[in-house]
Amino acid sequence: MPPKPAHCNHVIISDEELKSGVTTLEHVQAGVEEFHKNGIMNTDGAKKLEDPNLVFNHGNEKNNFSIYPPLSKEWLIEDIWANKHAAAVMEAIIGLPQLVYAGSNINLPTQDPAARQAVHVDSYADHHKFPTCIEVFMYLHDVSPANGSMEIWPGSHEGWNFKDLVNNGRGWVKTSTFIRRAERSPPFQPTIPKGSITIRDLRLWHSGMPNLSDQNCITIGFLHFPRWFRNHMRITLPAVPRRIVEKWTQIDALGAANFVDGKLNHLDRKLSTLVPLNFTQDPEKSNQQIREKVDLARGKEPNSEPRVTAKDYWTPGTHKLSDRVTKDDATEGNRKTIREGEGKE
Repeated sequence: MPPKPAHCNHVIISDEELKSGVTTLEHVQAGVEEFHKNGIMNTDGAKKLEDPNLVFNHGNEKNNFSIYPPLSKEWLIEDIWANKHAAAVMEAIIGLPQLVYAGSNINLPTQDPAARQAVHVDSYADHHKFPTCIEVFMYLHDVSPANGSMEIWPGSHEGWNFKDLVNNGRGWVKTSTFIRRAERSPPFQPTIPKGSITIRDLRLWHSGMPNLSDQNCITIGFLHFPRWFRNHMRITLPAVPRRIVEKWTQIDALGAANFVDGKLNHLDRKLSTLVPLNFTQDPEKSNQQIREKVDLARGKEPNSEPRVTAKDYWTPGTHKLSDRVTKDDATEGNRKTIREGEGKE
């Protein structure tokens, strides 16, 4: 049976909806249906953007990395941080969404077509059978395969469990697992216009892809949980613009916020990347803590980055389940799984 073509429908926000800030019930329904079907949905035109003029200073030579978005008053824009159309869809899925994290992803140009991430989910932990964390991200550029749009696996938010993850603490999906899925439902890289918003179930398989253009590609992302989940992540915001944030009633922007006096340096790595991420209900199981435990149990340097090889992602036309089940995959059942840092191989 040939694989079905990967496809995700886009919800087109009208000029009237943009002007009023109210999403029609038809579009809310379309967004909810798409989210539950594919684990991801795109809203084109959710924010009208002028050409952004952002300057990001860094010393990181990776091709794909994250930093906190600017936090001064002029950058706390409601249509970006608390977009009403995205919030309307999220509320229909998880109730009033609670903002817990903000970050920006910068995909630098590269000439290396193999400079990509492994197929992965964002947490090496057991997941519920329903969405508990939703990421909203906005595109500051037109994105396509040419400049590294994210590879997504539609529908992969369902039908897998912890045993389908490589036991390296990173949330990588096992080779045999993603090849089996690719044979009936392969991944794809979408083409999405600037100003669009994507809403993603955190259980969805995905990969950061190489930006083969000559320009940086930037997205801004926000993580939300339902308030009942009692997640331990906290978002740090400056106290001065608190009155701005208090007006964002379409989301809960206060319940998980720590407001601090003085200026915040959005380039501080403690605010972004791995440090604060925790997709569980256990304060001792952040992504960083899980990785450290797994690495130490395996005799490796804590939080070192494993090298991505060709067996860690799917390549069209070259991977077949019959010839890609490696020796490690075949003997996986004879090994003791390292669950969240406990035990050794």
